Amino acid sequence: MKKKILSGLLALALVFGSAAALPKDVFTDSTSITASAESAPTSGKCGENLSWSLDSKGVLTISGTGDMYDFKSEASPFFGRDDIKSVVIKSGVTSIEDSAFYDCHNLKSVTFPNSLKRLGVAAFSGCRELSSITIPSSVTSIGTNVFGGCVSLSEINVENGNVKYGSVDGILYNKDKTELITCPEGKNGDISLPSGVKRINDFSFTLCKNITSVKIPNGTENIGDSAFEQCNKLSSINIPNSIKSIGSRSFFECYDLKSITIPGSVKSIGVYAFYNCISLAKVNIPQSMTTIEGGVFMGCDSLTEISIPNGIKSIDSSAFFNCGNLASVTIPKSVTEIGSQAFGYYWGTKVDGFTVIGYTGSAAEKYAKDNGFMFRGISRLAGAGRYATAANISKAGFPDGSGTVILAYGLNYADALAGVPLAKAMNAPILLTTLKTLPAETLAEIERLNAKKVIILGGTSAVSADVEKVLTDKKLEVERIAGTTRFETAAKIADKMQQQNENKAPTDVFFVYYNGFADALSVSAAAAVKGAPIVYLTTNGALNADTAAYLADLKKAGSVKNAYVIGGTSVISDDMATKAANALGLAKATRVAGANRFETCVAVNEKFADVLGGDKLCVATGMDFPDALAGGVYAANNNAPLFLINGKLKTSNLNDKQKAYLIEKKPSSITAFGGTSVVPDDHIADIAKNSI
Repeated sequence: MKKKILSGLLALALVFGSAAALPKDVFTDSTSITASAESAPTSGKCGENLSWSLDSKGVLTISGTGDMYDFKSEASPFFGRDDIKSVVIKSGVTSIEDSAFYDCHNLKSVTFPNSLKRLGVAAFSGCRELSSITIPSSVTSIGTNVFGGCVSLSEINVENGNVKYGSVDGILYNKDKTELITCPEGKNGDISLPSGVKRINDFSFTLCKNITSVKIPNGTENIGDSAFEQCNKLSSINIPNSIKSIGSRSFFECYDLKSITIPGSVKSIGVYAFYNCISLAKVNIPQSMTTIEGGVFMGCDSLTEISIPNGIKSIDSSAFFNCGNLASVTIPKSVTEIGSQAFGYYWGTKVDGFTVIGYTGSAAEKYAKDNGFMFRGISRLAGAGRYATAANISKAGFPDGSGTVILAYGLNYADALAGVPLAKAMNAPILLTTLKTLPAETLAEIERLNAKKVIILGGTSAVSADVEKVLTDKKLEVERIAGTTRFETAAKIADKMQQQNENKAPTDVFFVYYNGFADALSVSAAAAVKGAPIVYLTTNGALNADTAAYLADLKKAGSVKNAYVIGGTSVISDDMATKAANALGLAKATRVAGANRFETCVAVNEKFADVLGGDKLCVATGMDFPDALAGGVYAANNNAPLFLINGKLKTSNLNDKQKAYLIEKKPSSITAFGGTSVVPDDHIADIAKNSI
């Protein structure tokens, strides 16, 4: 025990620079300075006006008046003496100085007088047999670590009337119970702190090896340095929403602690706070923090995942070092500094397969490359709204410009959904507009592209003549593709694509529901790569006349070998699918569908993996159309699948089919279309983690 206490104190000194505050001669082996029981003196002076005597039964009596010597030049005469069984301090004695009874292993009881005012630092530290202490009302000063290493001490009680200290359930507090000072190391079981506690002081529960849970009341604001250090059996602790700071080494080597929820009120967690919490498998880091301190989760070998919130600016050295089961980490763009060995396993070695997920060009990418880790890049193409987002997607997809632009109405998908294959065929981006006004972002992008021609999808009820005039005034050639219905517009878009492809008739046709956008978006990239038209169908009834006429032309050409229906029977019935296939001269169409729009998207990506084999994954919300529409061209140009999510949910809530697809796909990079309000960072991080 003595060696553990001394090594623990040495470690604390190294971390906190507080060696000067440690007990005198604490690093000296007491066997070399303490005489044997047979030769040790049995009486003497221990203060200017104090004397002591030890009888044959091991009862030490101190009498006289005033303070003990401070023992700065030599050890206390009681230091490390195993022949002391009990101590009786007579009235008149006013202090027990630092380390006075340090390592008196067999000391079982102490009687204090009402004249006593001070208990010095480590005064009874290491007294392993001491089980109960009553502090008199006269004491006004208690040093740190007074009862450290008193492994049998289960009760520290304070007499009524003490003006500075108090006790509850054998735990030492200040008078008004706002500060918890010391919990005796012999305490065991569950601890519930009284309401009103504002601070849990430094070292207050250190080495309380048998407590199993602690309930901290709401209103507590601070957990001090080493507060729960080496509470090896502590498996449960609640951190209330009032906590503002968690000190250094606060849960150091709490081996049984399996999970901990850190509330958003916490602004700082000190160095080595959860060092070697080997059972800690789950922990959250609140968004209220800006720095993850050095070594804070070092040695947490059961930690399998960690979420670092946006807003963290720095991850200090060794923060997650030696977390051997941590397979990946997602680092947000806000992190600009990552210290040495922040992640890794043993100095000088690398973790096979450890993956850093982060934004391309960020500190995360640099850290991964510098340390030989795998890197999975994330990029986000977004703007202040749908129009700016489309413009930024265009900038990323067409950095060198484009002679042609496809322009679609940004508030309704009716005419636009069939446009992605056309845009791919014309090597043109899709930009968005309002009905009556061409957004500044869109016009600026047209000018940056140095475009000569704009193709408008839809009639003047979608994109007005006013918008067209703005374009012609800029000396741009304008072509409008429009029909009297969305069915006719889709057919005309398909005809235009065929013309662009040197009038080569398509071999594949994709059928989608006319009154929804999700399934059309899901298949847009695959259709564009294949040069296949997207054709609208109703759920039941007869084929639309414009659709039927277009399919009849394809039948005459005899080119179509495959027809695909995207979505379930609730949107396009089997009867309607067969009618459409027959109109092409085919016996049937192949249905590609899932239980919902998100599973349908996965089914599409799996079915057409041959043309969507790029190493990039493009992510967009499946709850609206504009970002995925503009992004469809970008995805097609990268042979990348589009992955739709429900960004309105607080968590990504990926289903089993989505997870299985991501694991199989293993994209090397992820591009999100739209801002964090539609594709949240946490969703992207979850997608990335499920791709490893």
